[in-house]
Amino acid sequence: MTSKVGRKELGHAAATERAVSGPRIQSRLMIAPSTLPAMSASIGVIPRQHQIRLCGKPSIVSDHPENAAHRLQSLSQGARVTEPRRLVLGILCCRHAGAAVGLTVALAAVGCGGSSSPAAPTAVPPSPQFVEASFREAARITAAAQVAVLLAAKPGVFERDIKAVIDAAYAREGSGPPAFAHITASGPNALELHYAGDARQLVGGDLLLVDIGATSNQHCADVTRTYPVSGRFTDRQRAIYQLVLDAQALALTRARVGVDSLASIGTAVSDFLRSSPLRAKNAAGVESTMDTFSVHSLSHYVGRQVHGEDTGWNPSQPIQPDQVFVFEPGLYIASEGIGIRIEDTFLATRAGLECLSCASPKGTSEVERLP
Repeated sequence: MTSKVGRKELGHAAATERAVSGPRIQSRLMIAPSTLPAMSASIGVIPRQHQIRLCGKPSIVSDHPENAAHRLQSLSQGARVTEPRRLVLGILCCRHAGAAVGLTVALAAVGCGGSSSPAAPTAVPPSPQFVEASFREAARITAAAQVAVLLAAKPGVFERDIKAVIDAAYAREGSGPPAFAHITASGPNALELHYAGDARQLVGGDLLLVDIGATSNQHCADVTRTYPVSGRFTDRQRAIYQLVLDAQALALTRARVGVDSLASIGTAVSDFLRSSPLRAKNAAGVESTMDTFSVHSLSHYVGRQVHGEDTGWNPSQPIQPDQVFVFEPGLYIASEGIGIRIEDTFLATRAGLECLSCASPKGTSEVERLP
């Protein structure tokens, strides 16, 4: 992890680089000078397992917050270059002004204890607090982009115009690269789960399904909303939309951290859809229960990959604190040209689930624009 940790935060202030030469060693510190004093209180309390160690000696150790900035400055000025003799790349994480701040410290040398043989790199993992803050920021940015889409969607606009609105919101809010290609699917295009086109013009009476995900420090979010292009749902659209919304609400009531699994919650939601009095015609023209039109799983984990392949978490095991995942119920009725999905990113805590993306409106009255 070398790109967004540190770079995003330091991009708003000039970074200072100092390279100091000593016997067989160079050290480099990149840090925004304006953030150094405010960082010190957080840096000083970094857990021991997150401190960089060189040849068995800690390179940055501070039991007192007020000493942290001095230690960092000393390192950049080469005050401790007689101790380290190995290659280290570590990430120190802290919080600054309520947001995550990454500080990258790299020390390079040609050996340890005077040896000329190179040593293997040692990576320091980001703190749980830094990871959580990154997920929160990714979800905040994604929700802000969804709000921008809600305001922009109207008849005559093209799907590609909606993508441009999302790109502008990401740039304005400070997103990293998108977690995946934007999905802006209007009308029957919403029946294709991973629709990649953008050429259709939005038509009054249609629905617009928007599935997007921003990133922060390489951590993803995944949020889907479905909007009425005309500003109002038809009665049929509203009934199906409300059923999808209720399915997500049910998932939340069934998600007990340490007890329920994503797989078991998915089964409960399928049963809920089956019990609905609503019906629709399947591909053969047969009236069917609504679970027939739920064609993908309810949930997936989220990590540095949007579907959480990097997490190693098992959806058949109980939800654990600090896990991040989505609930994304959806109904896709080809006979009516209707595709509706509602998706949010959630964080599991010991107290329950927290929705990270619910700043984006999704209630029927919230997504309708009354004339």
